[in-house]
Amino acid sequence: NYISSAGTLTAQTANNKGLHLYNAGLRAATEVGGFGIKGDVELNGGSSESEANFTGLTDKTIKNKGYAYLVGVSYKLNPVKLSLDYAMGSGDSSSTDNKNNGFANALSNVQHYTFVYDYRVATAQGSTLTGLTNTRYIKLGANGDITKDLNVDLNLYLLSAVKKKAITVGQTSDITGTASTKGDSKKVGRELDAKITYKLDKNLVYFVEGGYLWTGDFFKNITASAKDPDDAYAVRHGITLSF
Repeated sequence: NYISSAGTLTAQTANNKGLHLYNAGLRAATEVGGFGIKGDVELNGGSSESEANFTGLTDKTIKNKGYAYLVGVSYKLNPVKLSLDYAMGSGDSSSTDNKNNGFANALSNVQHYTFVYDYRVATAQGSTLTGLTNTRYIKLGANGDITKDLNVDLNLYLLSAVKKKAITVGQTSDITGTASTKGDSKKVGRELDAKITYKLDKNLVYFVEGGYLWTGDFFKNITASAKDPDDAYAVRHGITLSF
């Protein structure tokens, strides 16, 4: 078995040898006098052979060549820490060539940045849990302790696609170069996330968290009805026990 570029576990066959991916990254962070700065650069490569979405190609070897980066600053103004981040992951504009320029990931079903867009809906890559692939964001954040036991974390994201989508009416979003209808917007939308935690005991924390995604024009016209996209939201609560 192998993990495909879609993140699924698939049986290996003679005509489908799976994804061979490598990633090299460099990260740095420092904080002086309440002012913090951080950076992250990721480069990946490798190849995938004879995957289903490339069966129309003569050469069944697809070369991966993606990248992603993040820069961020923060400032602690007691009791609140303010932050500003910018991040981008490359996208792929064509599925008819032998190159995949999107930033490839093999991610589990957990939140990585946004609570709704990244974690629960189809991203600009066309499926869920694709990480930063074909996505850029600006994040404005504020985190602070209201009391000794109560913490509030707020984050506003401005989201956009790196590559416009190309779609065939009646299909879901797909990043290709051959579809009959080309998307005309990179505006994914805006998302506001919030998380409130309350310390019940030394190792016991109660939390409520949620997010609201105001969807942008990137998601328009992806169905035969050409219906404007609905906004998306999610809320959950729970208890965390650490030991």
